[in-house]
Amino acid sequence: MKGICTKMKTTKLFSVIVFHLIILSFSVRAQTGMDCDSFCVESIIIDTNVTQGFIVAIKNNNTEYVNYPTIDVIDKTTNTVIASGMFIYFANIQGQSLAYQVFSNTSIIPDSAIASITDNIWNITYQLS
Repeated sequence: MKGICTKMKTTKLFSVIVFHLIILSFSVRAQTGMDCDSFCVESIIIDTNVTQGFIVAIKNNNTEYVNYPTIDVIDKTTNTVIASGMFIYFANIQGQSLAYQVFSNTSIIPDSAIASITDNIWNITYQLS
């Protein structure tokens, strides 16, 4: 009986190890790297529902998705953040266009405005023009 019990424990342990290795291999391959050129700022418009804010529409044409994305609007001439958004969506899925509400310290969108999107799991920020 002792041999059977040890064999069952070994088989169970082996199964648990194999299961975790499979899960680990999927999680490691989940984000292979995103191409910044695959993201497109479709528009930055003034949000008429708040005193100072913008709506930023971003399309993800990449094969990866962005985790817990947050958006900033940057004045490229001064390199300062003029609007910041909070986490709204769980992900920006590939092929999807999403509109983000960002709050600003100005009500004017400068011609040099660009947006950035941050993946808050991998802590990767992409500047988009």
